Amino acid sequence: MIRSKKILFFLAAALLFAAYLVYDHLSDSPEKRVKKCMNQAIESVEKGDVMGLMSIVSRDYHDTLGLDFAAVSGIAVRTLTKYKDIKVKIINLKIEISGQNAIATFSARADATDATTIRPDGSLPERLSYYKEQVVVRFKSSDGRYLVEETAGVNPNEWGIGF
Repeated sequence: MIRSKKILFFLAAALLFAAYLVYDHLSDSPEKRVKKCMNQAIESVEKGDVMGLMSIVSRDYHDTLGLDFAAVSGIAVRTLTKYKDIKVKIINLKIEISGQNAIATFSARADATDATTIRPDGSLPERLSYYKEQVVVRFKSSDGRYLVEETAGVNPNEWGIGF
């Protein structure tokens, strides 16, 4: 009898734990979904995956420089072609949620190798660092996930990619 109670107790505990995991996965907070979007962007940049990066950018994208989705896509291709071994770090991330919209404010640091300085003679390629304070990204929720609608405080001319 005691053995059956122990089995029943462990079974109930396992079911509760499984229910918690499912609930936790299905009930991502808006902040958590914004962070997932940002992490996907960082992972895509670090892998050199333009398609992965652009999958989190809204087709309605526009920014203060007058860039739209097509322009940002071209900049992404040129950036991920010119720079290799990119590492990105987000600093002091703050996320504000308002209805279907979210605004992320942060500083960012990126380190990369300039692929145009890689030579077959074995000389070391040029390693570059880029630091930007006060980056602002506006997201809009669409079908349960956030997409980038606008950025401010970032200019591709600053890292050698014209538009």
